[in-house]
Amino acid sequence: MSSNRSRRTAVAALVAAVLVGGGLTAITPAGAEVADAVATNWKKVWKKKLRPLADKRYYSKSQTDAKYSTKTETSSLLGNYYTKAQSDGALGNYYNKAQSDANYYSKSQSDAKYAPYPSLMRGAWALGAAPAGNLAMDAIDYSATLSAAPAPHYIPVGGALPVGCTGNAANPGALAGHLCVFASESSTAATPTICASGAVACSGASPFGAMVYAATGGGWIYGSWAVRPIALAAPAARISAGEGARGPDTNGVPGE
Repeated sequence: MSSNRSRRTAVAALVAAVLVGGGLTAITPAGAEVADAVATNWKKVWKKKLRPLADKRYYSKSQTDAKYSTKTETSSLLGNYYTKAQSDGALGNYYNKAQSDANYYSKSQSDAKYAPYPSLMRGAWALGAAPAGNLAMDAIDYSATLSAAPAPHYIPVGGALPVGCTGNAANPGALAGHLCVFASESSTAATPTICASGAVACSGASPFGAMVYAATGGGWIYGSWAVRPIALAAPAARISAGEGARGPDTNGVPGE
């Protein structure tokens, strides 16, 4: 009978071992577990298991010193900057919002007060009847200074459009970087020449305008022109070219 009891005890122990953690776990007295804990090398566990995790979350002292200024260093650096009180106060080095609002236009105020330069500028030209041997001349004024001189083109009455020009004499157009001079009426076979204002050798066009001339032989020619800038010149260049506080003409182009 005692052998049957021993057999049942052994089977129960085996089942308990399988159920605990899915593996064989020996059931030992409490004193043995305490002894195992005492025998564990906790210093080794800290060094190998825990410390690497902690080091990823915190800077070492040497890393902190290399990354940040000390309090003394920070105090000396702050001597190169104004405090809020100094910026706002009697030093008067900066505008506050109210002062800025009083001295500068907002975008909406600027948009309401000033008209932008048009992207396409247009005008008219005419060459009168000049006696034989004389030249008839007219000036084209863009009323703005372009960032670069445009490429000029002349389109006679009924002529084909060159590359860079669009529309017609009644509705002249140009692509960016081109000046297109259209003839709408002509009583002479003369072909006008387009040249840069003030140029010794008359050819091309200027960033701010051009000249049109021809020996009309007693006849006349007139028409329209259009220029589209790639961009306008910088403000300083526009002022040096003679642009001032000119208002727009009736067509919305800055005054001519």
